Amino acid sequence: MNLFKFFSAVVLATQLIACGGGGSAVLGVLPGALNSSSPVTEPPIANAGITQNVSLGFVSGVASKLVTLDGLGSSGPNSNSGLSFAWTLTKPTDSTAVLSSATEPRPTFTADKIGTYTAQLIVKSGNLESKPSVVTIVASITNSVPIAIAGPDQNVVFGANTIVTLDGTYSSDADNDQITYEWTLNRPLGSAAFISAQEKTSPRPTFIADVKGKYVAQLTVTDGKSKKTECGVDPLKPLVQPKCQTTVTADVTNFQPIAKAGEDKNVSINTLVSLDGTNSTDDNFDPLTYKWNWMYWASTTPPTLSLDTSPKPTFTPTVAGLYVLTLVVTDDKKQTNSISNPDPIAITVSATNSAPVANAGVDRTVTSNATVTLSGSYTDANVTDTITYKWYLKSKPALSTATLTVPSATPDKPTFTPDVVGNYVLVLIVNDGKVDSEPAIVVINRAS
Repeated sequence: MNLFKFFSAVVLATQLIACGGGGSAVLGVLPGALNSSSPVTEPPIANAGITQNVSLGFVSGVASKLVTLDGLGSSGPNSNSGLSFAWTLTKPTDSTAVLSSATEPRPTFTADKIGTYTAQLIVKSGNLESKPSVVTIVASITNSVPIAIAGPDQNVVFGANTIVTLDGTYSSDADNDQITYEWTLNRPLGSAAFISAQEKTSPRPTFIADVKGKYVAQLTVTDGKSKKTECGVDPLKPLVQPKCQTTVTADVTNFQPIAKAGEDKNVSINTLVSLDGTNSTDDNFDPLTYKWNWMYWASTTPPTLSLDTSPKPTFTPTVAGLYVLTLVVTDDKKQTNSISNPDPIAITVSATNSAPVANAGVDRTVTSNATVTLSGSYTDANVTDTITYKWYLKSKPALSTATLTVPSATPDKPTFTPDVVGNYVLVLIVNDGKVDSEPAIVVINRAS
């Protein structure tokens, strides 16, 4: 995710010098990462996150759902005064929902009534204030409209052998209904690119970017109940590109590398945190160098990274609270676009329980209808927790009758039979007796 756009320009001038600040900063303020004598001329930009559909669950007869807002995509100008957050929440009639904090970057609230909740975010940098950014959260206890997410934009080098893989597997349904996919492709003039009839309903279809230009793929998902798809939208550009579209740009020039700092983490204090930037990419396949920078920390001084130029550094937090780093990667072309935009990662350190992390296994291809055995696993900072597994067959080919069997003795190893050629998308969620993990996805492709 691209939290602070201004880091890209600043990084060029500073050779990626780590930020200042400290634990004395008030929670809700991300201290300025770099010093500059340049005057502040541009206001910051607020980003309240993406549209959410949530399904209210019943606990002791009361319908509720914990919702997490995310303002870490907000950005500001090069300023020492930092970035502060101001959230407000509009809720349905009779709801008693309140924000856990109006000044943290990622506050929570409990949706307790069906209807639409609207969260507004304004950020400030010094004396400059952003325009409001608004995100809506729709809560229901019946069927929720599925949300299509067509995957990130891509840059590729065009050619007859350039196979582009789209990824709609992060599309979601709040009710955990099985969803089906349908893709369409708009191609540049002179291109013969197409998505095959078989792959148009795949979560991960492919096409060949055969000429220079922009290819726009549109994704629609359905849950078998609703007749429409909700498109998650960019709160800063709601009319420009919904998340159910993705753009693939094919060119012959050097492409800016893309830093990927990894998924946000929840850990306990005094637990070794391992970062991983190896999923960063360069579409020219150039070698990359890495630089990690502290942006925010809960302790008096930032924890010591094992090596801030390593793709996989580690640190150990000793104080509970929020820690934020950014990763910047650089290719070896020494051009103006050789440095990536910073990608942030937030680590929430708790003095008590930390959410477990699910791993559904690796994607694979099979060539028969022999029974497939999955292999799930997890990591949990609280080693004494008792973990339970929840598996879902999220998507399968249209004519498939496959079902998932989860043995009670080995719930980490469910089985199913891929009876039809195509992609089977499965989801694993683990629970530590207190909270669910984020969903983990694995795709099994039956090729023949």
